[in-house]
Amino acid sequence: MQKTIKSHRISIRTRGNGLKLRQGRFRLDMRKFFFTERVIKHWTRLPRAVVESPSLEVFKGRVDEVLRDMVYNSVASRSRAVTVPLCSALVRPHLECCVQCWAPHHKRDIEGLERVQRRATELGKGLEHKADGERLRDLGLFSLEKRRLRGDLIALYNCLKGGGREVGSVSSPRVVKHRTRLPREVVESPSLEVFKSRLDEVLRDMV
Repeated sequence: MQKTIKSHRISIRTRGNGLKLRQGRFRLDMRKFFFTERVIKHWTRLPRAVVESPSLEVFKGRVDEVLRDMVYNSVASRSRAVTVPLCSALVRPHLECCVQCWAPHHKRDIEGLERVQRRATELGKGLEHKADGERLRDLGLFSLEKRRLRGDLIALYNCLKGGGREVGSVSSPRVVKHRTRLPREVVESPSLEVFKSRLDEVLRDMV
């Protein structure tokens, strides 16, 4: 009788999914996430020129300048060796996640994405007042529009090399048009790595 009880206890002890849930306490500090609580503190820190803006558009412009200064001051180093990896690691993944599925078509959407990268690259010292194309060339980066085109051409290359079973999913007119303009040496690259390097050279020379 005693043996059967022990074995029963062991079986109960080993039964379960192994994923234990921990019950937490109700958070009493939710009030700090309310709109009034999280905004008033920052509102009182704004300069008088921002708070007393005559119009909404003027207010937006002045707030952007204040926030830009906050970002500049929070970066310990503004050298290119720091800003380029930061942009590639923290900004671009959010702007390019699954971009082949939701690639923007409207001009305002394209410019909105480019504006985010523009502000990130302006963190580099001495790059604040340069034109977008010149700043990206100095940093060795492509615009997001070129990056999307690069991703589409790479996906099409993989499909063609893999037998062409999924070519229809990426062979939209915006991709086929650019592929037909590529030099033969790029299209006939023996491997993906060679294709990427040759494609980058072509895209770098594109306006």
